[in-house]
This record gives sequence, structure tokens and C-alpha cells, in this order.
Amino acid sequence: MTDSELATELADARRLIDDERTHIDEKLTAFDRFATGVSRLPTASPPSAQSTTSPTSSAGSAQSAGSAPAGTGPPGSISAAVSGRTSSDGTTRRVRSLFAETVRPYSIEDVDEPEPLLVTIREELSPEIALAVAPSTDRAFTADVQAAICSAVDQSQAELRAMRQGLDTEADSLRAADDLRGELADWIDDCQPSLELGFEALCRRHERLADFRQQCDALAADRQSTLHGTTNHTATASLSHSTLVEYLYQPLAVDYPVLSAAAQLTDYCESRQRTVRRHLTQRV
Repeated sequence: MTDSELATELADARRLIDDERTHIDEKLTAFDRFATGVSRLPTASPPSAQSTTSPTSSAGSAQSAGSAPAGTGPPGSISAAVSGRTSSDGTTRRVRSLFAETVRPYSIEDVDEPEPLLVTIREELSPEIALAVAPSTDRAFTADVQAAICSAVDQSQAELRAMRQGLDTEADSLRAADDLRGELADWIDDCQPSLELGFEALCRRHERLADFRQQCDALAADRQSTLHGTTNHTATASLSHSTLVEYLYQPLAVDYPVLSAAAQLTDYCESRQRTVRRHLTQRV
């Protein structure tokens, strides 16, 4: 591969990163708009608990006192929020509309087949949230449902920010590879033909190429460390860098452009060193 081809390969990788960063920034904004809209919706009061104790059945009373009604959970949990709601509430329809208008376009742009709205909500927020706002369940939009949706949005945004951090790391690695490529190309352009050099000058050229090889080795080692690392944005939002790279570079001919660049630059330096050594033997 020529220097111009390698430069193009790295530029294509950087372009993918820039596009993905733009997508994430826009999706974060879409989640903000969705959460703001949800937070402004009116909420319904939860139904008051009703006693089912029978005065003629002490056993039934003991059982009711010892167990919670089916489908309930801790206050504020989504299981508590969606249990026992039977009143019609058009607010959940507005939640679905808000999601469709804001987040959904950024969720399905890479989906080949049409995807139902509730499937997208399930993937982006959670199966519980999708159930809570599904028209078939006809649940009331309570404060617990509202809080659960906003909490799910926070988690989704934290995961997006972890990906954003990983992309920044990836951009730094690509920049380092391209800087090294450019430095080596500039140095080669300034070099006199080996046939015109004396023994000492050829030795210095061989040493300079060895220095470039060390830089390539350092780049590859740093890259391997990065690939085996994890981006941690919060305790609940982390991302394996190798997973990010596999996803990001699918359109490219190479899976690991930085490692590919390091290997190609190393091969080039080794080839030039062999040429220099051949000329050195002719000077002895």
C-alpha cells in the first residue's frame, strides 16, 4: 500500500468517527427533548389501596396481611407503577408520540426492516417502560411511570456518553497513527538517494529508520492496550473498546485501521533498512 492509500484509509476511519460523534450528539439532544416533554405531562393519581379482608375469614385476613398484592413493587419502581392501572389515559399516547418525534429517528436509521414503535421503546428504554406505555395495557400515566421513564433516559444517555468517550479515544489513536505516517513520509521525501551517501550518513539513516520502527512498535502496543480496555462513563455505563471498534469500522476494508497502519509503516521501515544495509556492505 502506498502512502497516499494509507492516508486515505486513515481519513476514511476518521470520517466514520466524526459521523458517529455527530449522531450521538444529536441523539443525546433528542433524549433531552423527550425527557423534557415527558416531565411536563400531567400525571394521574395512583388508585388507593382497597381492603379485601373478610370479617368471617381470619385465615384470609392473615394471608392478606402477610403478602403484597400481585404485580406490586417498591414505591417508585416500574413494577409498582404499571400494576393495577385500568383507567384510560391518553397521556401514554402522548409519551409514545414524543418518543416517535424525538428519539426514534436516531434509533432506526440503521435498521433494514420496519420496526414497531414499542420495539424501539423497549430497546432504547426497557421492556418495562414499553409495557407501561403500550396501548394494549391501557395504564394510567402516574408519577411513578414518569419517574421511571426519566430514569431510563438518564441511563441511555450515560451509555451514549460512554460511547462518545470511546470515540474520542479512537480519534486520538487515529491521529497518532496519521501523525507518524506523515512524519515518516516527510522524512523520506527529504532524503537523498542512498547511492549518494557515504558510510556514516547511511548509518545515521539506518538508525533513524530504527527509531521510526520503535515508534511504530509503541503505537501498536498502545493500540493493543486500548483495544483491551473499557470506557467507563459511570458505574452503570461502560463500553468495551474492542466492541466499539468492531461496530465502527464495518464499512472499511480493514477491521483495525490503526494496527494496520502500524504494521504497514513497520514493513516500510524494514524494507528501507534492508536497502540501506545493502548499500552499507558496498561501502565496506
